[in-house]
Amino acid sequence: MRVLQELTRNLRKKAPHLIGYLEQFLTGTPVEIVTEPLESETRRWADAGLGSDAPIIAAAIAAHVDYFCTGDQQILARGRAGALGDLDVLSPADLLRMLAE
Repeated sequence: MRVLQELTRNLRKKAPHLIGYLEQFLTGTPVEIVTEPLESETRRWADAGLGSDAPIIAAAIAAHVDYFCTGDQQILARGRAGALGDLDVLSPADLLRMLAE
């Protein structure tokens, strides 16, 4: 739920005209809700400097998500450098390009 709340908040702030597309995407796409990550994994990513994003990163890694889409430049840089394990981190533009193919 945290991820969807953050996505909705950011979209309303930065691109409110896209909210309808988000709703359409979410109603037409199966969403998997995962459990909270282990405290030790959250702490690992918090200690690595990810702060409040640590639980989200830990949950994404534990759930073996296909892609992790973010506009956060720090997370994008770490993901592209391989510092987030096997987590495949994409910018929103990268994800849109991939989905359009």
